[in-house]
Amino acid sequence: MVRFIVILLSFLPILGWAEPVKNFELLDQYGQPHTLYEHSKKAAVVIMIQGNGCPIVRNAVTDYRSLRDQYRSRNVHFMMLNANLQDQASTILEEAETYGIDWPILHDKTQSVGKSLNLIRTAEVLVIDPTTWKIAYRGPINDRQVYERQKASASNHFAAAAIDSVLGGESVAVPHRDTLGCLIYFAKG
Repeated sequence: MVRFIVILLSFLPILGWAEPVKNFELLDQYGQPHTLYEHSKKAAVVIMIQGNGCPIVRNAVTDYRSLRDQYRSRNVHFMMLNANLQDQASTILEEAETYGIDWPILHDKTQSVGKSLNLIRTAEVLVIDPTTWKIAYRGPINDRQVYERQKASASNHFAAAAIDSVLGGESVAVPHRDTLGCLIYFAKG
């Protein structure tokens, strides 16, 4: 029984039932500073994990833009986070301009935020409830993409359902789903 509890406790950060997300300050692709807690008056904060050159992220940008547009008038803040060591501020800006990304991409060049969020892959979406600063949902935007192909349209809109739950003051029915995306390599140490 003790072994089961230890294993379960090791998964809590991944599932989003752990400590609140700590405040952080990072620069975006234009060199402007952003903190997480500056959005405390928002109804929800949504962060998609970005990585230059990742085809899953590039294909998901239109879905993320649609999600942002859908919730724009409902006091939900959208941004991206890049924790890839190989990506530089200049190349993140270039990627944003090439793919029409007009929301902040926060550059986590030390990977401290990525490590604290237990990130594994790009294209993962985090829906954060600013009343608790806990991750209410982590997973894909929807079910449209699979490796090497994508459906014409999504059948299940996981992130939208999670945002609706947070806005309604309810728990997210499925708070964690596996995400397809490119692996993030973290520096040792």
